[in-house]
This record gives sequence, structure tokens and C-alpha cells, in this order.
Amino acid sequence: MHIGMIIQSYSGNTLDVANLYKQVLEKNNHHVTLEVITTKNKNAQGNEPIELNHTPDPSLYDCLIFGAPVKGLSLSPIMIAYLTKMPSLKKKKAGIFITEYLPFAWMGGAKSLDQLSQLIEEHQGTVVYKHVINLETRRQPEKIIELIARCTDDF
Repeated sequence: MHIGMIIQSYSGNTLDVANLYKQVLEKNNHHVTLEVITTKNKNAQGNEPIELNHTPDPSLYDCLIFGAPVKGLSLSPIMIAYLTKMPSLKKKKAGIFITEYLPFAWMGGAKSLDQLSQLIEEHQGTVVYKHVINLETRRQPEKIIELIARCTDDF
């Protein structure tokens, strides 16, 4: 199965988690392509126009994993900009994860998951799993690997 991982990362933490995902999925004999959404304006924020530089094509993959950080207690505005312009997902399965510094999912992570799920479903995708990875978990890669391993059966 060819899995497309489409992520957006400000500081590199979301990218680190995505690389762990990729390792686990490849050990389970999946072909994984990791794509990072980038912007033309280096520090794009929600209050200025976001010009996307790299916009991955989700139609190239059998299923998808989306990952993004929390920004201002909500889903990253860069990921929102990408998803609102994304073509139909045509009932593709999607896994999603959110990274956040705050210790509890109710401090932005849960809201971001809901926003991400809604945008994927608006584009006819089916979310098969979702989770928040906070700072404590990121410091313990074995917990992330265990979580990922449980999710890979959904693909």
C-alpha cells in the first residue's frame, strides 16, 4: 500500500513524529512518501495571506496521514490553507495527528483534531484514527511508536 504523509511543521517536532510514523509503517511493508507543506512567506501566520509553495497531491496515494501542530490553540493556519484548496479525497482513508506543547489535549489539540477531521470529511475523506501528541510524549519516542503501531492496522 502506498501511503502519503502530508504534514506541516513549524519547529521540526511534527516532522520528527512523521519520521517515526514513516519508520513504523515501512517496517510493516508499506511504501510511504513523506511530503511537507511549505510556504513562500517563511513565517506565515493566520493574520497575513498564506502563499503555499509546495502543495502535495493526495490523489497519488492509496491512503493518507495528515500531521500538523497546534498554533494559537487551533489547527495551524498553514494546514488550513492547504486543506481548503485540496482536491477531493474520494473516500480515501486518512489518519491524523496533532502535535502540541501544552500538556493536555483540551488546550488546543482536541480542537485542532476536530478542525482537521472536519476539513478532511468535507473533501470526502474518511478519518480512521486521530490522536494528539504532546511534549511529554514526544520526549518518549517508544510511546509514539507504540501508538503508531496500533494505528497501522487501520490501513
